[in-house]
Amino acid sequence: MNEYVNFISGISEDMLPIGGIGGILGNTPDILKSEKNYEKTKYLYEKSNAKYLMVDSGGFQMHLINEDNLKLLDPALKTLIIMNPGKNIYLKKRFNLCAEHVVHAVELLNPDFVVCPDLPAPTPEDSDQKRYLFLNSFGYNIYSAFNMSNILKDKGSKANLLIPIQAFDLAEFQLYINHLAYINFDGLSFPCRLMTLERMAAFFIKAHLAGVRIIHVLGTGRFSYIAFIAYFAKHFFNFSSIDSTDLQRFSKVNSYLEPYSLRPISLRMDSEDDLKQPVKCSCPWCGYYSSFSAIQNLPKQEKRVFMVNHNHFVVEQLMAEAYEHASTARSLFEFLCEKTTRHDECRNVYRVLSIVEAARAHLNNENIVQAFYRKLGF
Repeated sequence: MNEYVNFISGISEDMLPIGGIGGILGNTPDILKSEKNYEKTKYLYEKSNAKYLMVDSGGFQMHLINEDNLKLLDPALKTLIIMNPGKNIYLKKRFNLCAEHVVHAVELLNPDFVVCPDLPAPTPEDSDQKRYLFLNSFGYNIYSAFNMSNILKDKGSKANLLIPIQAFDLAEFQLYINHLAYINFDGLSFPCRLMTLERMAAFFIKAHLAGVRIIHVLGTGRFSYIAFIAYFAKHFFNFSSIDSTDLQRFSKVNSYLEPYSLRPISLRMDSEDDLKQPVKCSCPWCGYYSSFSAIQNLPKQEKRVFMVNHNHFVVEQLMAEAYEHASTARSLFEFLCEKTTRHDECRNVYRVLSIVEAARAHLNNENIVQAFYRKLGF
């Protein structure tokens, strides 16, 4: 049976669910920022009792720095991105991330998976700059993949190496595949910020045809994406996973995720209409309450524990049941429509997956593959 795993990220001790954690993700720049940060991450990894551990590289920090630098006119205000494995990651007005830093985090924490350092390609205001920015990103990413793969091999690491694909179209993705043929790696990761359902389907099929059997989607907790990826987890890949900071983001502001739809319901004092709604959830944490008012009036710490564990449960529930019902695009669609009122999103998921399903049995036929890509708009 293939696996479909949720890696919770950006987590603190008071946001750690009680049991049932499939995966937990730590971030290299945060892990290595100080001895205290490392000890905290190690403690959370151990306390979580998660089935799988992952170390991310810090590409999102690189993305934010790049985006900010593009907006700044004064060079003195920009943060310089450098590469020097002999220096710390965080320096004054400099950000220094190398494969050696990420490998050091791997050695400290011994994770099951590690994401290679990557420089995300920012979306430019001027479309004529797009190709330059992609190639700038691509050079850093392929160099980092080659370097990371060699260092992990030399150190005898058992961590599965995931290579991020920072591409906007199939031609750019193919450029990655051409170069990765010379690099030892275990799977690919895809940043959600670049993904539509159509692009995700096209990239997943291209990865599958290239022999990739492990995929990770970075930074998504969206209902439609979770359901969509479940189909590919069931039919195309041995191990599929996602990560998201949504557990912390929603729980700390008392937003209760509705079962299956994952719509946030505010349980703050001023949300009287929400508080009048009956609780309709099968999770162990909701069984004690008939209304949201009772939950809202819990002591602060009890309410935090409740929110974290309920929100974690319903995400895991959607992933598991969407996977179970993903035998066909139609069966997944009917399940999602029965369980939620997000019917427009359900139809969109079904629309793209029905195209995937039609092509699935003919992926050894290049003409069918090309017709599939054209149907998706590539």
